[in-house]
Amino acid sequence: MNFLDTDFDLFSEAKLFTSDNKSKFLPVSNIRETKALLEQELIMLLPSLRDLPRRFENMAETIEKGKVTVKLDVFSEKASSTFVNQWLSYFMLLIVGITIGIISVSLLAISQFINSASAIYLNTASFLGLFLSLIILVRLSIHAIRNSKKA
Repeated sequence: MNFLDTDFDLFSEAKLFTSDNKSKFLPVSNIRETKALLEQELIMLLPSLRDLPRRFENMAETIEKGKVTVKLDVFSEKASSTFVNQWLSYFMLLIVGITIGIISVSLLAISQFINSASAIYLNTASFLGLFLSLIILVRLSIHAIRNSKKA
């Protein structure tokens, strides 16, 4: 079972297609119409062409003075600013969760060297901190997985 025609000539088909549809591709059919169309386009471009030397001169002066500024508004769309704010809050929550976990592990290590009643309080605070860190990081992971499934 062949799906391809081995006798098909792509170039002759392309020539036939372009000859049948050239009026759709080219709005002009002869040189006079082409010349008229070019003159029209050039007349419409003349005001912009006259301003080009002045604009280049202004641009060169600005560059020479070192006053070139670039304005880039990444957050002009609500969707992009919402996306960045959301991921920034996730990142901050990640930092908080990791910091609480590191502090809790440090307190747990310190409490191992203390031989008094305060070691019990340090152990309790350490385990509560580890539990809080675990809750934050699990919550953050769930939100990240949900958002990746939405996208």
